[in-house]
Amino acid sequence: MVCVSVEIVSADLGEVDKMTGQQNPVPQVLHFAVGRDDMLPQEIAMVWPDFYGLLRGQEGDYVRHEGAGESLRNELQRAFSEMDNGNFELYGGLIYFPHNRQLGSKTGEVISPPPDEVQAIFHFTTNEGWQGSLEQLWVWQNYLDLEQGADKRDNLLPFVKAVEDALGDGRQISIKKGRVTVPAGWRDNGESPRVHLDQLPSGEQQVLLLFGELARRRRPGVVIAIDEIENSLHPTLQRLVMWNLRKIAREWDAQVIVTTHSAEIINTVRGGAFINLDYPDDQFDLPLPEDDTLEAA
Repeated sequence: MVCVSVEIVSADLGEVDKMTGQQNPVPQVLHFAVGRDDMLPQEIAMVWPDFYGLLRGQEGDYVRHEGAGESLRNELQRAFSEMDNGNFELYGGLIYFPHNRQLGSKTGEVISPPPDEVQAIFHFTTNEGWQGSLEQLWVWQNYLDLEQGADKRDNLLPFVKAVEDALGDGRQISIKKGRVTVPAGWRDNGESPRVHLDQLPSGEQQVLLLFGELARRRRPGVVIAIDEIENSLHPTLQRLVMWNLRKIAREWDAQVIVTTHSAEIINTVRGGAFINLDYPDDQFDLPLPEDDTLEAA
């Protein structure tokens, strides 16, 4: 059973009202649940009056349960449809990165505008092709800078600044002959060679992927969800990524939710920002051999 409580504050409802033409009291809390029907509290309408759920009964089929929050849920769904159709600027929604994310290797192709993507709910999937890739986007923005004579990277900079900040000083992204390069983090004969994106260490590729995709999908009020955020990141880079995510949360008025098995990540958050979903400690209190050694199997 997975239960989620969502508070819809006045600012969020104001945006929904613009898109749907409705007027809602503020604030409101909606409760969503997915799972087994028999695991819900009894008298669910009393516990969660604004409840909506997809619950599986004994027959195994999922059945919709609708409470007082159904009308607002429908309005939220309608608002997302309006945004996806391009009738309103993106506001809120979800940007989700699964644990098995990879940057993908590219070979470069003809310079062309990237696809026009409008997605209120975005689920990252690894893209092995050129079309729609981060590299295609950056090459196109650089082309616009050259065409407009923008020597300060007016078009490219908004899409790469967060990546460059996370990579550190002296790691400016540049484009030459239709390919993106970045100074390597190592030195060869005293200098940092410029390498293609897929030649960077896996941890730095994760930085490119996360902050590059976030920059192209920037909007206020969004929820950013990242599964196993520590993947391929060494401890220093883990702390740096969390610091930059905090900065994004402040600037975008966004909410960031990450899952982790890393003590380094856990130590970057405090108080109510940390929720432990692990087993009880005694689940792993295994007896040690008498001589404190392990015999070979």
